[in-house]
Amino acid sequence: MSKPEILAPAGDFTCLQAAIDAGADAVYFGLGTFNMRARSGVNFKVEDLPEIARRCRRDEERGLGAEVKRYLTLNAIMFEGEMEEVEQTIVAAKQYVDAFIVSDWGVISLCQKHGARFHVSTQMSTSNSAAVRFLAAQGVERVVLARECSLAEVKRPRRAVRRRVWAVLHEPRRLRQECLPRRMQAAVPAAVPGEGRRSLRG
Repeated sequence: MSKPEILAPAGDFTCLQAAIDAGADAVYFGLGTFNMRARSGVNFKVEDLPEIARRCRRDEERGLGAEVKRYLTLNAIMFEGEMEEVEQTIVAAKQYVDAFIVSDWGVISLCQKHGARFHVSTQMSTSNSAAVRFLAAQGVERVVLARECSLAEVKRPRRAVRRRVWAVLHEPRRLRQECLPRRMQAAVPAAVPGEGRRSLRG
């Protein structure tokens, strides 16, 4: 069994440094627009990307291991008038991040256009091996399956393209009593993720 990747959210430099110091393998963050936490009031700016990359390059002499991977969230809906700005964001951020986390087909096409690596967010509600196979053909490296999937339902998509895609179990609702402690259940949505009004970057 391969070692799981410890992925931590980082809304600001304090959270980023805490994740690095705690031994996270990777962090994910937004730039204030086009992500599901855009209205949280705490996000990075494009100008912060060089410093984020610098902090994530761990000092091997301190024994902290390899550098921390950086994933930029662009997982909100992209409307027609926003394509140019999203494309500019991808171009500006590409050299500083390891991959983009996306959920919109238009954003995927822009990542493909600029040769940017991308992962599919749970907001895309991918829940079967046919969809995972199709996404793999588009060049996706990681698929975060829909939260509604059970453990058994995760295994088949995972086997379907195991050499191409990492399928990640993300707090499935049906398993919360079996696998998740009660204190974590607040993170499980009450409705289908990505399909409600709250998903509009709210």
